[in-house]
Formats: sequence, C-alpha cells, structure tokens
Amino acid sequence: MKKAVKIALPLLLIGLILATQTTKGVYQVSIGNIFVFDVIESSMNVTLGINSTDNTGFEIDGQYFNPGNSVTLNVTDVQPTDVTYNISAGAYSEIGQSELSDLSTLFYYMIAPIITVEIISTMQWNDTIIADIFHENILMRPFLSVEADTWDDWIDVVNGINNNGTILSETYSNGFAIEASYYNTTTDFVFEFLLTGAIDEVYVTGTKSSILNMTIDHQYQFAYTKATGVMLGMRMEGDVSGTANGTIFEYNYDYHTEQQGYNLPSYQLGGPTWPFPGFEYLIALGALGTLTTIMVLVRRRK
Repeated sequence: MKKAVKIALPLLLIGLILATQTTKGVYQVSIGNIFVFDVIESSMNVTLGINSTDNTGFEIDGQYFNPGNSVTLNVTDVQPTDVTYNISAGAYSEIGQSELSDLSTLFYYMIAPIITVEIISTMQWNDTIIADIFHENILMRPFLSVEADTWDDWIDVVNGINNNGTILSETYSNGFAIEASYYNTTTDFVFEFLLTGAIDEVYVTGTKSSILNMTIDHQYQFAYTKATGVMLGMRMEGDVSGTANGTIFEYNYDYHTEQQGYNLPSYQLGGPTWPFPGFEYLIALGALGTLTTIMVLVRRRK
C-alpha cells in the first residue's frame, strides 16, 4: 500500500478557518428577494460490475424535472447564521436553507468524486441509497454570508498554495495533478478547479477495503456576486473509470446551474492559461475516509 497524504484534515481546516472568518459577516439578502436559476445539467451515472444506476434531473417536493427547467428561490427569513427560502418549480415547492457550513461544502466539492468512489466501492449496492446520497440534484449554494475580505480569503488560499504549498505539507509524484485559478472583477468572483490523474490505492474503512485502480478527470467552477454573496453559477463535471477490487467501475456526472441572465465563463484550466493567478501541485490519494463524516454534516438533500 502506497504512502498517502492525509488531504482530509488540511481541507477541513481551511474550510473551518474560512467558515470561522465569515461568521463575522452577514447575509446580504432580504426577505422577499426572488432569484431564478436555470438547471442546465443534472446527471450522475454509476456502474459497478453488473450493477448500474442512472440519475438525471432534479426533484422538488416529490416531483421530478428534467434538466432545462428553472427553479425560483424566494427568501423567507434571514438570520445571522442562515437564510431560509422557498424553492419552487412549476406548482411544486419546498423549503431550503443556506448555512455557514456551505463555505466548507465549496471545498468538499473539490474532491467529491474521490469520496463517492471510495464509499460506493465498499458499500453494499443499493440504487436508491446511491441516488439519495450522491446525486446532487441541483448543484447550488445560493447564498453565502460575506464581508469585505471574503473574496480576499479565497485569493489567499489560491496564492498560499501557489507560493507556499500551505494546504499539503508533502507531495508525491504518484499523485494527482491539481490546478485552480480565480477571476476577481469589480462585481464578480469566479473560481475554477481541475483534478486529473490516477487512483492507485487500497482504501480501507472499518473492516472493509477496496483496491482502487482508476483514472479521474474532475472539473469544478463557481461564481458569486461579491457584494451580496448570491450565487451566479456553479458546475461540476467529470468521470472516473477503472476497477475496484478487479471489478469494472465507471462513474460520470454533469451538473450545471446558473442564475438567469448569467453565463459562466468557459473552462480555462487544462487548456489555455487564464490571465490571472493559478496553481498546480501534486497530491497522493490519502486517508479520505474522515471526509465521510464531513459529507454527512455538510450535505443535505436539495
């Protein structure tokens, strides 16, 4: 078994640090504010040996909608630590909530497919459970609590990794290639993340283990209005393919949500370099099992 970097703790610490900093901020939305988001893509497909599950679209109050539909968010309550809103599509609606932990979830999405592969490869196959736990439905964290230096914190994270390698204390040549960049305008903040490489490890959780031999290509992007912390767009897509304990494992996903009237910029990482700071470094697949608990805490049904 290869020596591995424990990436879970550093990412968690950064998330907690930023979440602590933003508790000083406030939500810059008001009761009665209405926002409309287009759900452009929403799909997740998994195959493990003879088992497979395909999940497309999203669900509101028990009603399923295909990608291409829109949802409306009506803010109904604003507190220092959360925003409650009514989310509706057609004649169906349910209650949603933004919380301070949403900031940590933005970090979780950087390595979400790795966690998904690890858990599915060691659990008893169940289509319903996989769909309920891992299908994002609508990928969004619509409202963040912000203050003057919220976006500077994100810039510091990028620059810290780029200049000092502050997220991980060690690097390994048998790890993944990771790149990230930001775009900071007067009004908007855009973040992009790319993870590619090979998973070649033994994952152990409790009494279960899985020999993972896979390749991964994962891309993730979000954009927010800086002054209000209102999401402009978010997308995450990629695929993982190979074997788990010698059994064929395929996992692909495509999520894309945008506020009406806004278009996320084209992906830049992995191709031409953006004209602003970025970083690249190597990590090895580590003891990510501790993020299973984090996932339960920070994820909730959309």
